[in-house]
Amino acid sequence: MSLSITGNQFVDNGDTRTYVVSGIGVGFTFLATAQPNGWTQNTIGAIVAGVQSISFNVGIGSGTLIIGYTDGVTNDIVYYDVYSGATRMGEEIKQDGVIFVPPVIPTPPIFCDICDSAFPLNVFADPDDPTNFNNNDKTEFYLVGNAGISAITLTLQKYSNGWNDIETIIDNTFGSFFPLGKHPDFSGNNFVDDFNKKYTGMFLEWYKVYAVHGIGRYRMKVTQTDIFSVVTDSYSKAEYCLKKWNCHATEGTIKIETLNQGLRGTLDNNTIQIDYSTGWKGEIRLRGMFEQLDPAYNREYNQYGDASYNSFKPIIDEQIPKYKSDIKPVPGWIDWYLSTNVLQADQILITDYNSKGRHSLVRVPVKDGEITIIPETKKYPYPLAAIELKLSFGQNSLRKRNS
Repeated sequence: MSLSITGNQFVDNGDTRTYVVSGIGVGFTFLATAQPNGWTQNTIGAIVAGVQSISFNVGIGSGTLIIGYTDGVTNDIVYYDVYSGATRMGEEIKQDGVIFVPPVIPTPPIFCDICDSAFPLNVFADPDDPTNFNNNDKTEFYLVGNAGISAITLTLQKYSNGWNDIETIIDNTFGSFFPLGKHPDFSGNNFVDDFNKKYTGMFLEWYKVYAVHGIGRYRMKVTQTDIFSVVTDSYSKAEYCLKKWNCHATEGTIKIETLNQGLRGTLDNNTIQIDYSTGWKGEIRLRGMFEQLDPAYNREYNQYGDASYNSFKPIIDEQIPKYKSDIKPVPGWIDWYLSTNVLQADQILITDYNSKGRHSLVRVPVKDGEITIIPETKKYPYPLAAIELKLSFGQNSLRKRNS
């Protein structure tokens, strides 16, 4: 089943708006809705020929409408971003931070081969300006194969009446790719790490996917074949909702770029070590805000003052800008991604897409991060938690030295 939704995205507090869901499969019935803070469900029409109209009273919050259907075995969910003109600056994070998983929709089992993710990651492509970094997203996939694995295949899937294989990754058509056993620097040289493991990976460029397959829901299938010819399929932890870029759709998000180098363990498996060698790039877009805080200063003085006026001035005067990133509630695997792939990265760059922010923060280098996880267990028994990252400026260019 492939659901779609139509209706006003830009509304005002106090409006009554109707949204039309189409593509509802035979045997599926309405399950539940979730909506931004202050919104309420008004009326709901009957399902006729796979189409249903649902009316909402608009509140102050901007966020995502979620409408779910079920046939008693499978749940299908449709998402729609809506923007209320009454949202006050700086409040959107707390207004709609818990709407991603409606309390009446069960969490899919972790090991389902096919499940409708309750938390897709939005990615954007701009076919009119494909080289513009701000308008085009990328996603990394970095896979490890031990000595017992003979092959790893990456297959991009798209959802349309179920998940369908659309592209087997064999080259750089959809982004930078290196096959199993080759070096992650894309040189084509063979590479086996000190633990006798091989790697394969891809830095997927979504505008290239958009050019061939258009908008929609995507995920990556990973097929491992061991030395006994046993084949095992697994899937990316996230589903990716590919949309055409516009300045309204990216509002309220941040993009985090990373570069990881060297050797590091993982939280997923306490026996595995990952060798990033000369470096592996990563990128993720999340809903949240990135803001600049009061800077810190570090000053060092000598024992004596200026010879003429005996003035007391530092020989080293260093300014350290401080930042904070508030990220809306996310599942636990993103906690791990942020605490390891991001905060332990050798390079971190963050871009803020909140137009009402006081500063224009584009690809700001940051370091020295701390993570605070704020679970929502007091309201809903689901594994979502807001995240706060505290960061410092990643360069020492704001240092003044005096003789």
